[in-house]
Parts: sequence; structure tokens; C-alpha cells
Amino acid sequence: MDSCGITVSMKTGKDKHKGFVSLQHYSVTGTERDSSKSLKEELNERWAVGTSHKCKVLGYDYMSQVFICTLDK
Repeated sequence: MDSCGITVSMKTGKDKHKGFVSLQHYSVTGTERDSSKSLKEELNERWAVGTSHKCKVLGYDYMSQVFICTLDK
């Protein structure tokens, strides 16, 4: 995770692909947030390295060869 969003690794069969989820495309709303933690701490807990989550692919950036994704439902 960086200040712009989350970088994800996606597998389709034997192939691995890179994806990126921008800050606008994952949901941590005010009611779900723990006010004692920073947004970065909360995101690191919820989407920790090694965990699996479903995402939706919104597009593909051919220059960066990265899928643009969302974690919103």
C-alpha cells in the first residue's frame, strides 16, 4: 500500500497479473472505521499482505501493464 492506493497480485490459472486499487475504489466508510487507528493502519489490517479478496476489474493500463481494480461491493 502507498499513498495512492493498494497494489494487488492476481492469479488466473497459471498466470499472475498485477493490479492497482486507487484510494477511491475501496470502501472504508466512517461507520466501519476504528477512530483510534489511522487510515493506513486500518487498510494494512484489512487488506494485509498474503490475504485473499475478490475484486472487480475496471480496466487495463497498457503502458503500465496493470489492471485497474475496485474492492467496492
